[in-house]
Amino acid sequence: MRIFLAVFPPEAVQGAVFAAAGALKKPGDGVSWVKRENLHYTLRFMGELGADGVRRVGEAADVAAAGAAFTAALGPLGAFPNARRARVLWAGMTEGAERLTALARALEAALARNGFDQADHPFSAHLTIGRVRDPRADWTERLEAVRVDPAAARFTVDRMCVMESRLSPKGSIYTVRHEARLSGGRRCRAGVGADQGGVYPSRRCMLPDPRTAGSQPTQGGRSWHRASAHTQDRGTRSAWSGAASCSGWSCA
Repeated sequence: MRIFLAVFPPEAVQGAVFAAAGALKKPGDGVSWVKRENLHYTLRFMGELGADGVRRVGEAADVAAAGAAFTAALGPLGAFPNARRARVLWAGMTEGAERLTALARALEAALARNGFDQADHPFSAHLTIGRVRDPRADWTERLEAVRVDPAAARFTVDRMCVMESRLSPKGSIYTVRHEARLSGGRRCRAGVGADQGGVYPSRRCMLPDPRTAGSQPTQGGRSWHRASAHTQDRGTRSAWSGAASCSGWSCA
């Protein structure tokens, strides 16, 4: 499995970033734009791992998530290595960057204790919105002219996710393999909830799956299955588990 660890902003914040990216787009701009539902802050890319590796990554994430949840806010748009020779377009942070960096450091230390090598690059708090195939274009004016809506820029970082990424002709497909909640983060509960105050909506939760007992990562000795919109209807009862269903983080 191709694994990475990330923080995903709530849907409203993803939408605000996606709208800003839309204002940057031009026909034939040679940019591979990230899908709205895939917008995230990468804490660490792990590469190809087997089941045991994914388990150890999840354990490290739980240890690193011992700190408290915190507030973050999206910032100006920028580019790596710079706007004149852009290869990666991103949204920065005006609030929460130090806390997110501390979380990434705690994760790095926990991964090292679980037998993983150090990351190839130091962590930088940025949310990738697009990858430029032709670096000859100068993005300076466009990046300075576009701003993320400040009314939708704030959110609460209350969990990190261990994600599997699978490539498809339509782009990357992400599936949550483990979730580590920070202290004070909202607990999952069944049913569809409103996305209020920049906190993750309650519809993103875990449900016990009796079909896969013993084959999935466990919590409290129980096997868990992240409900998917492909297999369940929102706000209805699950036909196979008897638990109220919710949409999960499997993004296609």
